[in-house]
Amino acid sequence: MAEPAEQCVKRQQYANMSSEIILKPRAEAEGDAARPQLGGVLVTVVPSDKKNIHGMTDAVLAPCSII
Repeated sequence: MAEPAEQCVKRQQYANMSSEIILKPRAEAEGDAARPQLGGVLVTVVPSDKKNIHGMTDAVLAPCSII
């Protein structure tokens, strides 16, 4: 069983993995007739040897905002 994330961070354990990155843009619109604009991106990092990401515990989801 994997360690909780808090314990890994306390020990500063990091691992390299061969991975694939999926970028999903997120649009935001203000008001009823507003034109949607890019509000951010959801970055998903998955191991390259796994093809099914649903329910995966090894994936990293990182929401990124546009500044």
